[in-house]
Amino acid sequence: MPRRYDINARVGEGHATPTRSEGDTVEKRVGRVDSLTVYEVTDDELRQLEDGSPDSLMLTMAIFCFGAGISLLPTFVAATYSSLVTKAVFACITAVAFLAGVLLIALWLSFRRSRTATFDKIRKRGSESQTAGIRVANQPRVAAPTAASTESALGLEEADAEAEAEAARKPK
Repeated sequence: MPRRYDINARVGEGHATPTRSEGDTVEKRVGRVDSLTVYEVTDDELRQLEDGSPDSLMLTMAIFCFGAGISLLPTFVAATYSSLVTKAVFACITAVAFLAGVLLIALWLSFRRSRTATFDKIRKRGSESQTAGIRVANQPRVAAPTAASTESALGLEEADAEAEAEAARKPK
């Protein structure tokens, strides 16, 4: 049965930290990955990816503008106007809605192509590079490794023992 922790025991940086005593165990789950592809990314490409793209917002606004223009057009044609100024204002609003829709669709296509080109450039760079084989020593070939076998396979127990021995050797 898992040990229950008092969530009010220690609070640090706004998060409750469970208290642990010596001998507590932490369950570790490691899933096996057959292959891993690492892509090298330049600072400029990273900035582009971090900034994101407003293309979905532009598409949404373009659809809204087209919808408004389509709704206003039959009303503009069928309505009777008491003054020429009212008719001109209504015509301008309808035209602006259609023009904004066209402009936003053009911008959406441009941003979408730019982002797709960046992704394609990064993927192409990854496919051109050579594969490097990385092997983890003594890795068991089991479907669902236990925490103990994974820990020993990755050498964590030995690394912890070495770190403790190194810390004991250093003068305090």
